[in-house]
Amino acid sequence: MKRRGFLAATGTGTLGALAGCSGVLSTQSPEWRLRAMPITDATASETDITCTLNEPFVETYPNLQNVLALAAQAETGEWQIVRVELEAGNELGDALYEFCGGSIRGAYYYKDQAYYISLVDTRPGNDRGHGAHDH
Repeated sequence: MKRRGFLAATGTGTLGALAGCSGVLSTQSPEWRLRAMPITDATASETDITCTLNEPFVETYPNLQNVLALAAQAETGEWQIVRVELEAGNELGDALYEFCGGSIRGAYYYKDQAYYISLVDTRPGNDRGHGAHDH
């Protein structure tokens, strides 16, 4: 069991270091947890709100771009997670809210694939919660 814990910690540290090279903030803190999960079109059609994200918008937010790239390779229904610093999370949450017409609780489309995207404030004292899908 100790070996598994060590390997998991080592793997996580290595993954975090590598993620920093590909655009995720390398000095991560737990203020925000950004998740994306591919969903079927049938599931997306069950939501009241949909928002289509375009490439210029996604490319403006490297954390969003990274989590969507991970989710594009994942199985349907499997969350992919990227930790995001406080200010970057606040900025992304506000931008998603504005871009999607004042609501972020629904299905998102990016490159013809439907996703749930969740931006979870892991520090309630932040008082900047942007809602989330807790599926």
